[in-house]
Amino acid sequence: HEASNVLASQYHGGFVADNIYYLGHSGVVNVAGLRIAGLSGIFKGPDLFRDYPTPPYDRHGIRSAYHVRQFEIDKLAAMRGQAIDVFVSHDWPVGITKYG
Repeated sequence: HEASNVLASQYHGGFVADNIYYLGHSGVVNVAGLRIAGLSGIFKGPDLFRDYPTPPYDRHGIRSAYHVRQFEIDKLAAMRGQAIDVFVSHDWPVGITKYG
């Protein structure tokens, strides 16, 4: 899986390697006139309303660190009325196999 400690250190986003920009746990950037939003992590219900674990991670924390949190969803939802051209997520959207 991901290097949770590296991603946690870039909570608000930033370059994690040459030419690789991490949007943070949730974030929005403008690139070449496109507004791109992203939500990082895997959905797992029991962790949705928990705080992020902090290093050093225990057995649960090492897995929980890359799960989506509700407040990240809420931050993006608070941007209602602001156009998003592209949305990127780790998980596939529900029902995506019915399209394309």
